[in-house]
Amino acid sequence: MSLKTGFLVIAVGVIINTTVFVPVHAEPMPSLTECVSYTITNPELLRLQEQKVRQVSEHIGQAQGDQFPDIRAGYKNYLTGIISSRMADVNEPKITVTQPLYYGGKKKVAVQSAEHELTREKMLLESVKRDIAAGVTETFYNIAEYDIDIRNTDETIELLRKRVKELSDRVRIGKSRESEVLTLEYRISQFLAQREQLVYNRKTSLETLAYYTGKSFDGINYTVNAGSVTAVTFEDCCSNIRGRSDLKMLKEELELQSLRVLTAKAGLLPSVSLTNSWNLWKLVEDGTGWDLTLSIDYPLYRGGMIKSLVKEEEIKKSIVEEQIARKERDIRLELTRIYNNYSSAIAQISPLRNAYEKSVKNYELQLQDYKYSLVNNLEVLTAMTTMLELKRAADRAEVQVGYNASMLRVLTEQFGM
Repeated sequence: MSLKTGFLVIAVGVIINTTVFVPVHAEPMPSLTECVSYTITNPELLRLQEQKVRQVSEHIGQAQGDQFPDIRAGYKNYLTGIISSRMADVNEPKITVTQPLYYGGKKKVAVQSAEHELTREKMLLESVKRDIAAGVTETFYNIAEYDIDIRNTDETIELLRKRVKELSDRVRIGKSRESEVLTLEYRISQFLAQREQLVYNRKTSLETLAYYTGKSFDGINYTVNAGSVTAVTFEDCCSNIRGRSDLKMLKEELELQSLRVLTAKAGLLPSVSLTNSWNLWKLVEDGTGWDLTLSIDYPLYRGGMIKSLVKEEEIKKSIVEEQIARKERDIRLELTRIYNNYSSAIAQISPLRNAYEKSVKNYELQLQDYKYSLVNNLEVLTAMTTMLELKRAADRAEVQVGYNASMLRVLTEQFGM
């Protein structure tokens, strides 16, 4: 049986053993798409921002209601002035209706501001979804790497144990030294300790996955195969930058700030309202208890406060414009970094796989040469270590292809993966 076939048998054995001990109550192992779907619909993670959206939606009704008439009922009783028998002189039950006619456009702007504020909060909700999707994606691929490292560590331990058995037989017939066996045994102990750390890290990542998804899993559904990853182009990623929710949120903030500038400027304009009131007793007695008042309030001088407020709001608007430009640059830089990692990982896979295949042949030759005392045990051990490190590096490169491709989609808010 060749060395590659031996690796395959070991891997199959590990998979079979894992399958046998999966608890009956465990959730089916999820794919990345399922994990992201669970995460962006997890009410525990989104409840706070969803409540914020509902709160802000009430601002629209408040702003719209401020444009309608203000109707009030009032009552006055002049207790210290009761010198007349006429009820209308003592009591003033009134109904007052005030209709705002013109407030420099403030009322209309208030409604528009509330609408943009609601859109901004909705975009913030989408940004929260993107951030937690990025978190669960990173966690998913961390688990994938731990699975690969555990599998490769198991293969290493199995090969070392097989080598110990061979050397022990040679020690008994005097062809090998006992120190060679001890060298392998302490290496096995080192790898066993590393495996325990990997198992602990994997368990921690599974707990993090459960936090994001709201579900408990014993593992993930992932296959190390970069060829199955849907290709991503940098142009497609950049074309989706302007659709990012955090960028849209800043643009809504810019619209809000533009409306705040208008509101500040409205402080220089007059306000007009119409008030109609009825004194019920006078209306009943002689029909004279009716008043109609037109109020006009025009600001003449307030020490330059309004002009200063307008300038302040215009400066804030310029700041938001700069924030938008900077956010676009930051997003492009982040996508460039991840895309470069993605391209680099793809480029590494073929050379690493080729190097691994050659290292397997080299290890097999080293084993044969050792039998004829052409090489020592340390050279055989070095060849084996190099072979397994190359396999681990190639597997990790394939995982990195999947990770970076998935992150590019998440960061452009393509949650369908």
